Amino acid sequence: VKIYIEGQHAFTEEFTIGPYYQIQISVVGIPETVKVPIKVDAQPYGEMKGGESKRLGFAPDTSHRLTVEKAVEVSHGIRWFTPEDSWNFSREGTHSFTYEEQYQLDIEIDPAGAVSVSGAGWYSKGATANIGEIPEIVEVSEGIRFMRKSILLDNQEVSTPPAIMTMDNPHTMELRYQKQYFMKVTSNYGNPQGEGWYDQGSSATFSVTSPWPVEGFLGMLGGKYVFDRWSGDSTSTTTTASVVMDGPKTVSAE
Repeated sequence: VKIYIEGQHAFTEEFTIGPYYQIQISVVGIPETVKVPIKVDAQPYGEMKGGESKRLGFAPDTSHRLTVEKAVEVSHGIRWFTPEDSWNFSREGTHSFTYEEQYQLDIEIDPAGAVSVSGAGWYSKGATANIGEIPEIVEVSEGIRFMRKSILLDNQEVSTPPAIMTMDNPHTMELRYQKQYFMKVTSNYGNPQGEGWYDQGSSATFSVTSPWPVEGFLGMLGGKYVFDRWSGDSTSTTTTASVVMDGPKTVSAE
């Protein structure tokens, strides 16, 4: 029997007329405000409210498989879960499906893939979530790394990464990282400056001092080294120059 309300299909009720055997099913541990969809032989068979008991009839000498929704999410990060979601039957009997409340720990990485952290998932109410190590620096390859900038727990910034969390509510952790590139500055003279790590897209400034005295006897006579130009990822002819860090860089003073 299909039931329509104002032209819209509301639900379908199935029943057996004639000889049949009965089963009785119930869902427990879940509030009566929550409805659990059920299926018989993979076909929709209505819903059951928390705490409700329902009788169903089937033709004699037939076997069936009844399933309930394994996880019913009632709001973001909150669900009711049953470890057993099916029951096979071929004669009269009773069966209960027991649900428990669970909360979600959601771990978001920005940018995605910057780091791998364990601990995300669903937990029973009051359970402990063990958070994996949250590294401050993630080496990607030579001259490329991610540097951790901040940790937000439920939209509040925290200074110390939590090792464990008691799941008394849904929680969201956001890990924000910055991609960085290494600038290598080389020169045999002139006290080169500017070598180090820089944020992706930033401007890196590097320099040498010129002129630079020659060591030893020639230096005593006024001998000196004079800067000519940069080589490598810069061809500037000024002692102080800069480049945009769109990758690892190497510059050498000539």
